[in-house]
Amino acid sequence: MSGTSRQFYLASVALSRSGCTPITAVLAALGFAVTVLSAFAQDSISFYRPLTLAPADGSSSGGAGSDTAPAAKGEIDLNDPRVMAAISEAMDNPISELIIAWNQFDAIQVHFPSTPLYAARDEWAYRYQFVPTFPVPVGARWNWVSRLVLPVASVPLKEEVGKLFQLDPGGNLRPDSTLPSDLDPFGRTTGLGDIAYVGLVGPKHLPKIAGGSLILAAGPTFIFPTASEDLLGQGKWQAGPSFVAGLLTEHWRMGVFPQQWWSFAGDDDRRPVSQMSLQYFLFYAPTPNWDIGMSPNMFVNWNASSGNKLTFPIGLGVHRTFNIGQLPVSVGIEAHYSVIHPTDSPGSRWDIRVYLMPLIPAPWGNLARELRELQ
Repeated sequence: MSGTSRQFYLASVALSRSGCTPITAVLAALGFAVTVLSAFAQDSISFYRPLTLAPADGSSSGGAGSDTAPAAKGEIDLNDPRVMAAISEAMDNPISELIIAWNQFDAIQVHFPSTPLYAARDEWAYRYQFVPTFPVPVGARWNWVSRLVLPVASVPLKEEVGKLFQLDPGGNLRPDSTLPSDLDPFGRTTGLGDIAYVGLVGPKHLPKIAGGSLILAAGPTFIFPTASEDLLGQGKWQAGPSFVAGLLTEHWRMGVFPQQWWSFAGDDDRRPVSQMSLQYFLFYAPTPNWDIGMSPNMFVNWNASSGNKLTFPIGLGVHRTFNIGQLPVSVGIEAHYSVIHPTDSPGSRWDIRVYLMPLIPAPWGNLARELRELQ
């Protein structure tokens, strides 16, 4: 698919142009991780085989009169609505027992307001993020879900701009100081960004409320100054709290996922950081394998001047879950526009986002057991 090809194209550009050892190591690790994940998918699905389910009336999994052949032994039969509903609900739950190889590509239109050096203009930044998500049981009642965000970015500014700009977690290019009057900043810089981690602890069995399931989880979040170029990160060690709250019903998924970071160490020449990213999600699921809605990221820079603190996007998109061999995969595309954005400094306007997420029910989790019990 073209969106996926573009994601891996950007990663390869970063590798070939940068010549940076950390980038080479990270991208090599990503390739290795995808290979291991593919192999693990086969083994883990076999662990709780068979998952081919027959509807309660005893007809084939495709339903009465269906032309779809039943899934082979050991395969997840997404034609069975009960299986699809269980996986769909787990996918929308940030603390579910799904192992996810999350691939996300963002094409971000950045607006640069006019200065004495250049007229107002719009340029495009690109960011690919590989986000492995892994659940670990904590006792009989709780789940610890870890997400590691590994970004590769390409921004429309020269490397020479260096510490005069920074790329924040919201995808905004923020000035750290005044540009020299004779410096043309525009060009292209590609490389590794700042790596982030978030860990969420929440109950395995979601509380029932208002005809749905209530999501509640919390944990720490960190940002590490790993950017291969000063321009592509913030140069600060950062930490803070995160939590998620939401509601899952048969057809609706809604909630918020804020993360707050404060800098506590790092480059003394870079400005201190206090910032928040709040992802909010609202989806309508007409069928278990289709979602229509949005999941943009609001961003707040608490240290910015008045009028430049908040970036607030709204949008619309569609997600589809299907089988590739024995592996459930979710793909999606969304378009977001920042209806509130910085007025006197560069900030994002449009964000075109593409997702590709292979999904593996953790073989030691309740979800795998529930799928077995559906047989």
